[in-house]
Amino acid sequence: MEYNRNKPEKDFVKRTIEMAEEFKNHKYGTTAQINFLFGTIILPKSHWYNSLKQYSIKLNEIPGVSIVYKDYQQISLKVLLHCLRNGIAHWKENGNQNIDFVTVQNTKGEKEIKKVIIKGTGKVDKKVENVEVTFDVDQDGLVEFMKKIYDYLK
Repeated sequence: MEYNRNKPEKDFVKRTIEMAEEFKNHKYGTTAQINFLFGTIILPKSHWYNSLKQYSIKLNEIPGVSIVYKDYQQISLKVLLHCLRNGIAHWKENGNQNIDFVTVQNTKGEKEIKKVIIKGTGKVDKKVENVEVTFDVDQDGLVEFMKKIYDYLK
């Protein structure tokens, strides 16, 4: 993929997704994918924030990802990324526990991350919003989420 000087931010997200897919079977692939996910949340929230409110996704639309948001069936990308960004940025601030790693013990006796849960709150368009997103590692939820966000970046 050739670098686009006019849209370096979108290229960054695309390359991040490509690396996340390549690292899937690496010894530390899950750790790398989680780091890539964090970048894929923070950059679009920062760069495309105002344009994201025009897009909404269904809560169960992304394979391997579960989104809990009020009693609604969909959420705007602006709200979703704003709240997730705040969850990451304020991970353990003031007693918060915004990120949780659900682990299981593998056959070697090592703990493996199977799910990543991010909870976030934020004030979007003068309204306090809350979201909880669970990413299933075995179902490629981390990469599927990144791909879905990339699809909406202009």
